[in-house]
Amino acid sequence: MLPEILCLTGCDEAFGALSDISLRSLRHYCQRHGFRLTFQPLESSGRPISWSKIPLIQEAFRQGAEFVWWVDVDVVVVDPSRSIRDVIEPGKDLYLVKHDDGRRTNPNGGVMLLRNSPWTVDLLERLWDLDVYTDHKWWETAAIIHLLSPESFADSGIPDARDRIPDGPVKWLGLEWNSIPYVEGGRFACPDPVLNHYASLPLKYRLASMRQDYWRSPAGLEEKADTPTRLQTWRWLRPSRIRRLLG
Repeated sequence: MLPEILCLTGCDEAFGALSDISLRSLRHYCQRHGFRLTFQPLESSGRPISWSKIPLIQEAFRQGAEFVWWVDVDVVVVDPSRSIRDVIEPGKDLYLVKHDDGRRTNPNGGVMLLRNSPWTVDLLERLWDLDVYTDHKWWETAAIIHLLSPESFADSGIPDARDRIPDGPVKWLGLEWNSIPYVEGGRFACPDPVLNHYASLPLKYRLASMRQDYWRSPAGLEEKADTPTRLQTWRWLRPSRIRRLLG
């Protein structure tokens, strides 16, 4: 029996234009692979909005989700042929990508697959409790680094002396599952990505890049192919023709 996956995403009003593209992309992907898709409008919990994914994932687990695939709203699926379900393996509860900047590898919490397990439930509680990172430039990803990364991030405000937890249940995925194409030198990008992620760019550049990716993707090409048909139908059924048909 295939594991059930809930694809969860959301944003506040400031990123509504991004969600229009992202949701069309994710809807096509989820329909293809048999996932449920939920979009959740995000509201401030007294922390920056990016933190809101933590309680949303916790609530999805309480409602019985087996796996939650969190996808930030500035992500576009560019290759829907590969299923995130295929990365799942026994004994692994958290699946995410880390990017190599030449000095160290940086976990990225913008795209994460999480299994509903005691280890993951405990991890989410620990992440939320690390409110020292509430206003850190990386928000909840700083808390993920605090708990899971053995590398030094002291120059980014994350102390070397910190309580880490065993990362045995973590599976680090290839860049294709969280490719960031605009970073200089292509260090964070995959030449054959499943997902492109436009984190941290100014909003207008994110939107332009996401639109370009979407209309080149299978979902966008299918939508383009269908649009002329609808337009031709509308032109064929213009009022003068309808009157003639009705006699």
